[in-house]
Amino acid sequence: MGSFLTNITLHGPTQAEVAAAVRELLPDCEAYISPNRNGWVTFYGDSFEDQDAPNLIAAAADLCEHCGADGFASLVHDSDVLLFWVIAKDGGLIAEYNSCPGYFSDEEDADVVVSTEEIAEALAGLSGGAVLPTTITAVLTAEDTFAEETLEAVGEALGAADLGVGFDILQEDEANNGEIVSDWEQFLHVEPK
Repeated sequence: MGSFLTNITLHGPTQAEVAAAVRELLPDCEAYISPNRNGWVTFYGDSFEDQDAPNLIAAAADLCEHCGADGFASLVHDSDVLLFWVIAKDGGLIAEYNSCPGYFSDEEDADVVVSTEEIAEALAGLSGGAVLPTTITAVLTAEDTFAEETLEAVGEALGAADLGVGFDILQEDEANNGEIVSDWEQFLHVEPK
């Protein structure tokens, strides 16, 4: 069985700002929030592990707008499919990407299919010029990798660590999370209200 995971990564806000936004906007969500590393904070929430993409996109848009930060939501389905939605600080959708169009149906959804170069440019743009689109393109076009490995590599290229995990992975064996993610002792655990 492959990996199923989701997360939302914001560029710019502090960990405390993201935690406050989660408490206000998603009061029923249990979450882990990474420390700010290289300007990136990642949110891993239980409310999205059911792979409900519209919910994930809406939450990412709300968090980006509330924090005044650009960001992206990512979803890995069965280690085969990687989906990205790049969100502007006003909550607007900049670009979306599906690594395996047609996986969920026989028809390609033209609204979801964005070229690798376009999504690479959108993701690299979030870094403020610190990362070149060609670096992201190289990661996205690497062959024979699982979707979560590609997501992890995109995060590493951007300077956002630990994207290849989701809430369920972190919740499963909290005692060993220091081996799964870096700086585990600095993560915040947000309980639902």
